[in-house]
Amino acid sequence: MTSAIEFRQVIQTQLRGGILVDCTQRIGLENEAVARYLMAQLRMKPVVVLDCDDFPSTCRIIEGGPRFPLQICASLNSKISLLASDFIIPATHEKQLARGLIGWSRKLSMGLIISLSLSSQKEYARKFEKIGGDIGAAYSTESAKQRIIQSRTDVISNGIMDGLSAALLTEGSWNNFDVIALQVGLDSASPKEIAERTIQAIDIILPEVKFDSNFVQITEQLEPDLSEGSTGLEE
Repeated sequence: MTSAIEFRQVIQTQLRGGILVDCTQRIGLENEAVARYLMAQLRMKPVVVLDCDDFPSTCRIIEGGPRFPLQICASLNSKISLLASDFIIPATHEKQLARGLIGWSRKLSMGLIISLSLSSQKEYARKFEKIGGDIGAAYSTESAKQRIIQSRTDVISNGIMDGLSAALLTEGSWNNFDVIALQVGLDSASPKEIAERTIQAIDIILPEVKFDSNFVQITEQLEPDLSEGSTGLEE
């Protein structure tokens, strides 16, 4: 029997109408570079840390102090929040985590969850029937579908999705909550190029949030700036 995932509130936030981007680590995927970029550019701070007895006992040390390995960071000005992890979420906890994230987002009256997956062009083509380019998206609700169509992003017509992205889609569909699973096919690239390409994809879906792609050049070697509180508990 799996242990429950605990959502520990660090900072009270006002994220009504905001967006949560799932950028957790995946096997063979390069989500970490994108997470670092978003955290740095949007000056995100931890607002919720997630813990579970079944999670690995690991943490990243920043300026001598621990950072929780699974946390939600947020930029209160842009109302963008980010789920980032230092480990791969166990498959046994993906559905529970998906339900928890949708419940947390709904409680704060947030409008959308985007789950991000990066893969090689070959893997992308193997899993999904492509309509056009190397960016495709699946949706949980009709309103999420319309958002994809309006952004002129390819809708994935058929394919197999797994992991947290799949759990978020199915739980979002069941609970009538907007979820977009954004799939980006990438050839071998540097962390900088991965971040640039992925931010471009997010920018298409989120035209209301503008990113400066030149900023990647100075964040490629940086960890997220969490020096004001690596766990957020000092806030």
